[in-house]
Amino acid sequence: MEMDKEQKKRWIIEGSTLVHEKSFLDINHLKKDIHHLEDINHLKKDIDHLEKDINHLKKDIDHLKKDINHLKKDINHLKDINHLKKDINHLKKDINHLKKDINHLKKDINHLKKDFNHLKKDINHLKKDINHLKKDNTRYR
Repeated sequence: MEMDKEQKKRWIIEGSTLVHEKSFLDINHLKKDIHHLEDINHLKKDIDHLEKDINHLKKDIDHLKKDINHLKKDINHLKDINHLKKDINHLKKDINHLKKDINHLKKDINHLKKDFNHLKKDINHLKKDINHLKKDNTRYR
């Protein structure tokens, strides 16, 4: 059965409308992908900042440990042992606080890494979807 000219025109118009609607949906999908990529970049920056903070805290702990060692040596030379013990206790408390802070930062980094990995997976799925959409678009051309 052969189509007449009017049927061919309607068929072409309907096909063009479907391609246009599909392209519009693809653009919205790509906008969402861009938003996900921006989120990933922000997470990467946050992870970098947290890692820098952890390194600074580790250096602070090392400095505090050195200070404690110096104080321990000075105890033998100073008469006021109680004063030095108080200083050492304060330093130990500071170290413990720093250790707790580092542990919290480590946990935060682990959570961010998990989120980052989930986002990577989402992006891979989105890339696959985009490739499928590209293939579909080339079929309609």
